[in-house]
Amino acid sequence: MNAAAYEDADLVRQAATLFWGVAANHAFRDGNKRTAVVILRSFLNLNGQDLALNEEDIFQLAIGVAESRLDVDATETTLRAAVVTL
Repeated sequence: MNAAAYEDADLVRQAATLFWGVAANHAFRDGNKRTAVVILRSFLNLNGQDLALNEEDIFQLAIGVAESRLDVDATETTLRAAVVTL
């Protein structure tokens, strides 16, 4: 909601911000990457979108964020190429 309100972010940018925030900030002792993927897919699905990424690509995206190799901009770039309409 903050990205939408303060950055005028489109749906993909909002999804990237949400995913990155959960995966990078380690909110839970265990399961941050899995939770981030579920939240990402749920957010996209609720907005009529989905990901055209295979499991390995999603895994690499989550690992890249969790290991601080990908920032929110890189995450957005990856998602922008992979988000498809349901």
